[in-house]
Amino acid sequence: ATKDSHCGYGQVDWPVTKIFEKAGLKDSFREANPDPAAVPGNTWSPVYPKHEGSTGVDEPQDRIDFIDYAGDKLMVKDSVSFVEGDPKPVPDQAGNAWPTDHAAVLTTFTV
Repeated sequence: ATKDSHCGYGQVDWPVTKIFEKAGLKDSFREANPDPAAVPGNTWSPVYPKHEGSTGVDEPQDRIDFIDYAGDKLMVKDSVSFVEGDPKPVPDQAGNAWPTDHAAVLTTFTV
């Protein structure tokens, strides 16, 4: 479903994700947003839309930051990828309000 946004590659079963799932951890973002084509939640990278920052070939965008959780008492209320403001790409990122090259995952739980 997201092959076009990943340079032609389809779904990848990442080993760490599989280890977390086998340990009973759940991905809070995907619990709240089950369709990766509709809501990809990209966290890489608000400052690298292109391979060299603002020039070059497109940089593959993906969600590489997670909040995993376990237990029956936590319920995911909402989960979003988040950046402050409108970050400028590299090499003009120094004045950005958001201090990193990743967006954050912000999850609200109910207990």
